[in-house]
Amino acid sequence: MGKEDLVKHIDVEFDQETLGIVINAFTYMINTPDTVDLSMGGLSSLGQLENLTDKLKTFRDSGGDSVNVPMDQGDWTVYEPYIEYACSVVPNPEDRYVLEDLRDYYEGLDNRGMTPC
Repeated sequence: MGKEDLVKHIDVEFDQETLGIVINAFTYMINTPDTVDLSMGGLSSLGQLENLTDKLKTFRDSGGDSVNVPMDQGDWTVYEPYIEYACSVVPNPEDRYVLEDLRDYYEGLDNRGMTPC
């Protein structure tokens, strides 16, 4: 894959319920920082997670059943690792299942070179 073929951004589609679960998971980690081990490779700072969470909140209740959140490489490098990490720390098991489905879906996109790099 040539440099010109690299994916520069992705539109992440959410239904409102899934977006709420992601926002709640990220907010949980921000509000309980002892649940986050920043020494794990790939995790950005909680400040960066908070900035991304604020961005996601702007799309909540935007009027439709689903929303597309545009993410560039900077957003994606915060978003994707924290989705994976949230699978093991959020207290609600039903939310974990949703997050695990997202993680698996994004892993497939990564494997096909369809995510920002």
